[in-house]
Amino acid sequence: MAIQFNQHKGAAQKSSMASFVYKDGENSFRLVGDILARYVYWIKGENDNITHAILLDKTAFYPEGGGQEPDFGEIIHPNGTSKVLDCQKQGNYVIHFCDSKIKVGTVVHGIVDYVRRKQLMDHHTSVHIVGGAARKILGPHVYQAGSNVSEEYGRLDITHYERLTREDLDEIESIANEVLQQVDSTKKSELDRRDADLIYGFDLYQGGAPKTKNIRILEIGTHDTQACGGTHHDVPGKIGQIRVVRSTLVQDGVERLQIVAGNAALSYGRKQDQLIRDSSSTFGVSEKDLPKTSSRFFEEWKLQRKKIEQLEAEIIRLRTSGADGEDSSEVDGVRIIIMEVESDIKQMTKMVGELTLDPNKPTLAIIGSRDKGGKLLVSITENSIASERYNASIILQAISKYIEGGGGGRPTFAQGGGSLSLIHISEPTRPY
Repeated sequence: MAIQFNQHKGAAQKSSMASFVYKDGENSFRLVGDILARYVYWIKGENDNITHAILLDKTAFYPEGGGQEPDFGEIIHPNGTSKVLDCQKQGNYVIHFCDSKIKVGTVVHGIVDYVRRKQLMDHHTSVHIVGGAARKILGPHVYQAGSNVSEEYGRLDITHYERLTREDLDEIESIANEVLQQVDSTKKSELDRRDADLIYGFDLYQGGAPKTKNIRILEIGTHDTQACGGTHHDVPGKIGQIRVVRSTLVQDGVERLQIVAGNAALSYGRKQDQLIRDSSSTFGVSEKDLPKTSSRFFEEWKLQRKKIEQLEAEIIRLRTSGADGEDSSEVDGVRIIIMEVESDIKQMTKMVGELTLDPNKPTLAIIGSRDKGGKLLVSITENSIASERYNASIILQAISKYIEGGGGGRPTFAQGGGSLSLIHISEPTRPY
């Protein structure tokens, strides 16, 4: 967010500022007591609902960082309630972006949006668990190449030398859910960087090396240990369930796993069930018979599509083979064909191709359709007296003005369209 800061009137007073540290864990959603609004700034940014940036002397709000989106919530004060719509860290301070002003020096209560925080914790903890599961299933070469945690889903990029199959993802998902049942609690600690390196090695920094002297470490039993400053569950089982939705290729050797956990996993499962029910209802079969029925319909559709294409080709052949009738005339040795058809651009292209293919029949073919406001194709037999006399692009431009359209192309082939229904095109009476 690009923001212009302007210090609010009354906020110029100086006071010793304590470092702002968010609280992590199951009971960190509400922070009450002597919490002071130390600095208040009026701001102007991209979000019109955000009007003020507020600094408190301590906070439970987690600012965006480490791939995790920020907390939202409320700051309750004597004059009302300010909604926290964003939260960012600048230096050692957490900046709360709110929709209203809070008087400097006011004692306030901060309440984090519990539903959002828990979902972020579900996804962030799950990203660690899935990463550990991927290493167990795929091998120790798997390394975290990036991550992102939002309320909707968690995303984990891992290094791997080949594409992951659905079977791979199912195995990873199974291990991840076993961890929820087997690991009673997580351990969070803070160590000096040197001590952490000696104890855990450089694999500790799956998400990138931290820039601080002291680092925060998350241990999920013996399953996964990483340096991470995000919000995580104390009890992994509170996540409920983890689903690995899909894997996509980010670049050679990097797979992106999309993860849903907790309520997001429940919502995902319900949506999938609804899709199956709706599809079964459309086909008029039971859910058990849906795969077989949809496969049969798809094969039948492919056969019907092939037959339709064959019939369309036959229609084009018959139409073009009879082109020497009322749609055709000859001017100085050049066959001129003007046709209006009820076809799409693909069929029209095939038709002009057939009409101008034979070099022994120098042809200028103009085919129009009223489809979608007017489609127009002009084609000329190449390397013939027709291509010496006529220019398809110039002819197209001359006609396009009558359908309020335009287009272009080569001297022997041009196409265009318009916004009006195609009007009658007269036979050209002079070379273009």
